Amino acid sequence: MSRFLLPLLILALLAPPVMALTVKDLVQIEGEQENEISGQSLVVGLLGTGDKKNLVKDTMLQNYLHNSGLDVSSFETKNVALVNVSGKLSPHMGKGQTISLTVSTLGDAKSLEGGTLLPTKLYYPFSPGQQKTIFATAQGPLQMKEGQLPTVATIQGIVYTPVPSTILRQGKMRLLLKKPDYVDADRIARQISQHFSKMAGNDKTAVAQTAGIIDITLPEAFKSQAVNFIAQMKKVPVLFTDVAPKIIINSRSSMVMLNEKVEVSPFAFAYKDLNVVVGDGPKRAPNADSQYLQNIGEGLPEKTDLQNLIDALNSMRVQPKDLVEIIQYAHRIGAIQAELIVE
Repeated sequence: MSRFLLPLLILALLAPPVMALTVKDLVQIEGEQENEISGQSLVVGLLGTGDKKNLVKDTMLQNYLHNSGLDVSSFETKNVALVNVSGKLSPHMGKGQTISLTVSTLGDAKSLEGGTLLPTKLYYPFSPGQQKTIFATAQGPLQMKEGQLPTVATIQGIVYTPVPSTILRQGKMRLLLKKPDYVDADRIARQISQHFSKMAGNDKTAVAQTAGIIDITLPEAFKSQAVNFIAQMKKVPVLFTDVAPKIIINSRSSMVMLNEKVEVSPFAFAYKDLNVVVGDGPKRAPNADSQYLQNIGEGLPEKTDLQNLIDALNSMRVQPKDLVEIIQYAHRIGAIQAELIVE
């Protein structure tokens, strides 16, 4: 059995580990969400891959031809498919801008390849009443993406009516945390307020209302500069000094991901042809032969970190799957101080 001693070093830290994100990474502004829009229409020009028999399709086609000055009482065609056209409209988009839309079959059509979408109006699907607002329009040849189902296609639409912006109301806005947490909400609010107190003399710019909501009041200096304020606010750094160490292992690819320095207590192990002592660990690895190992790691700090261990094992050409097993066993005996997630 081969024997290796790993005298792993650890850097002395003058302060707790710090992870810096920005406000933009952690929140979204209420009213900034994209809006779902959709409409039903017909795709024509198919090579016999359309709907076989569909009453809704036939009625829509008759109405379309009637509006074009042609009255047809009855017909059958497999070159037409009933489809749903859908997409997302941002409140930041203006009239005339283009958006990407998805076209999906509603009937038993086998393929939309080579098809052309007839003029289509898209609405907010839950609009009350008969007078629905047209938010976008689309028509023209469909585009098929490689690897996509033949019953799904894409097309570019045109914004007809912009979505009214509700981000700013009477000098106030609301931030929604992507992952609600009381500690994070308080931390984000305090750091936004501190940032703008230096610029505008207002230390109450942000107030955390719940674990997921922070209310913002524009400082007086920014009342007519809302865009500039939002841009600066989103760039405010949010420092985390108490993030729990975490390890994520992908069992299929054997990829190991760490979110910060993960501590490893001294331990020893024998694995396949390896006999390893980590840090100021036991004098010999378990299941080793009767010969004791000289512990050249003696006197090192009580704990090292997982990245050093991984680097050392990689330098010994340990296979990725073996590396993952060693980490899991070390975590199981309590030598690795972190939350372990295996996907």
